[in-house]
Amino acid sequence: MTLLMRDREKIEEGRREGIKEGIKEGSRYGDAKRLVSAVQKMMDKYHFSFEDACDGCDATVEEYHKAVELLKKEDIT
Repeated sequence: MTLLMRDREKIEEGRREGIKEGIKEGSRYGDAKRLVSAVQKMMDKYHFSFEDACDGCDATVEEYHKAVELLKKEDIT
């Protein structure tokens, strides 16, 4: 195997790892955005308390706050 072939394999391996990591990260942000949106909608539309809205979304208050922080941190709101 030539040096060029090894370099190409390393580049391809890095690309695959980058894609995998991007998918994982995108999924986390999507889940966070959906949770925040669902809780807000339940509070606005159905007049649920914050705690009940979180419970209705099968999330804890802490999970909601973590989702909000994740979205703020990455400025994806």
